[in-house]
Amino acid sequence: RQCHSMRVCMQADTCVVSRLLLWLRLQEIMKQKSACARIIASKDSLIKEFQAELKAKDEECVGACEC
Repeated sequence: RQCHSMRVCMQADTCVVSRLLLWLRLQEIMKQKSACARIIASKDSLIKEFQAELKAKDEECVGACEC
């Protein structure tokens, strides 16, 4: 009978450890997701900046070509 209760306790411990490991993995994934979101936002900002510069250069060239 004691052996059975030990086995149940070991299974419960295994479940707790498994849940903890899953929680830790989830936390790491959430950190990575947040970091990726910041990188994407930074890239989007750079793209908008380059597009604005390109538009300004295009307008400058069109203005210089109209004589």
